[in-house]
Amino acid sequence: MSVTLASPSLSLRAAGGLSLGARIILINALAMLLMVGGQLYFGRYLEQLVSHEIDLQTRQAQLTANKLVSDALTRSSRIDPARARAILRDLIRDTDISALVIDPQGRTLAGDYQPPRSQPLAPVTGTWLDGLLAAVDWLAMLTPAGMDLPVYDESLLTHPARLTDVTTALSGQARSTLWNDRDKGFVVTVAVPIRRDAQVVGAILLTRGGGDISATLQSLRRQLLQIFGLMLGISMVLSLYMAQTIARPLKRLARAARQAQSITGGMPEIPDYQNRNDEIGELSGALQAMTRALWERLGAIEMFAADVAHELKNPLTSMRSALETLNRIQDEAQRQRLLAIIHEDVIRMQRLITDIAAASRLEAELSRTPPEPVDIGALLTNLITSRSNAGCAIRFHISSTGLIVKGIPGQLVQVIDNLIANAQSFSPPGDAVTVRVAPEGKQLVIKVEDNGPGIPPGKQEKIFERFYSERPAGENFGTHSGLGLAICRQIIEAHGGKIYAENRQTEQNTVCGARFVVLLPLKTG
Repeated sequence: MSVTLASPSLSLRAAGGLSLGARIILINALAMLLMVGGQLYFGRYLEQLVSHEIDLQTRQAQLTANKLVSDALTRSSRIDPARARAILRDLIRDTDISALVIDPQGRTLAGDYQPPRSQPLAPVTGTWLDGLLAAVDWLAMLTPAGMDLPVYDESLLTHPARLTDVTTALSGQARSTLWNDRDKGFVVTVAVPIRRDAQVVGAILLTRGGGDISATLQSLRRQLLQIFGLMLGISMVLSLYMAQTIARPLKRLARAARQAQSITGGMPEIPDYQNRNDEIGELSGALQAMTRALWERLGAIEMFAADVAHELKNPLTSMRSALETLNRIQDEAQRQRLLAIIHEDVIRMQRLITDIAAASRLEAELSRTPPEPVDIGALLTNLITSRSNAGCAIRFHISSTGLIVKGIPGQLVQVIDNLIANAQSFSPPGDAVTVRVAPEGKQLVIKVEDNGPGIPPGKQEKIFERFYSERPAGENFGTHSGLGLAICRQIIEAHGGKIYAENRQTEQNTVCGARFVVLLPLKTG
């Protein structure tokens, strides 16, 4: 049973696949760009239409002013009203323009007035699109842009001196105004001075409804509404697509995760979406790996509990048998031997319980303690120095300094200390244990060697099993619980490494001791 200290960060399996976040951003950005682009295009187009209309009306007013100067002025530089009316009639014939000729005092000399013809709102009896356009036109006049325009009032034409356009023109400068007629749309007024030489002899005021502007804008709005309808349809299709590709898989994964919580029956089946090139595929793979790890953990716990029960059963059975026999035996020597057996079994059970508790705590410590950079050279130097001071003979060889691994220092010390103690228990009296440390590629290799009898054939893996103990000849039975090497493997695998055992051999291929090899990933960068 192993615990992973740190899991690698998730990455997309295919570099060409767009993440879900990127897809959502692209879709929303595209919709916003279309909407904002349409609004910008609409605003610029309106400005161009108004500017074009004002330019046309200004030129027409200037031509009319020139015509009045040449044909309607008297020798005293006064405008002849009769001639002015004739010129105005020719000007506005078959048009929707209203024209007024105004004297320098702001009074109307001649005029031909007709109400401005503007594009009315679409009738309610029209199609749904016409009704919608009518509502848009009405709302457009209520927007801040529409509210900023002056409100057109036809009664102003009866008192032209009140118009800023007229007073500006009588002062010698042309002026135009765009008005807001909430019933009919836009109205454009243009006033230009009538000059003879440098003298202003009057002004001409042209008024025209923005019918062409309103009609063009309504056509543009119709197109924008059609584009909006198309965008809405595309958005609905994309929403359905996103629902099918995101919501449904997530619901299936959530349902499978809830089933895994019950831990009844067999291992739940997690839907496999790992062929997708996005986060859902990564989530599916992570849930599958988590579920497998959970069931492996449950199986390991079950096996551990069974092994613990088996190991505790043996000394308990021995103690029960000794106690039952003790009451029937009168011989004091035999009674003492039975009491010694009971004492040894109690010690054995105490050792088992202590080691089992340590093994149980180990997994929690590995899961909760964050790994940190560990200088293996300094760590082993301190460990070997303390053991040498205790009377243990150890030969230490390290090929270089600055060998850093990522892990939990206390657990790594426990591994090497267990391996050294194990090697010393098999070594001949007074013989030294050898510890070698060297980097090999991206791995750190630690070797603990002894000169003992070696490992029995075929037992190189079995010695790492829980509660299995292969001890030297003559050692009392039950002295070791058989959990030491199993704990070492658990710690090393939790650090992302590997541990194995092998026999050392002479040049004549005879066994001359055992060697335990620990492989740990070196920290880079």
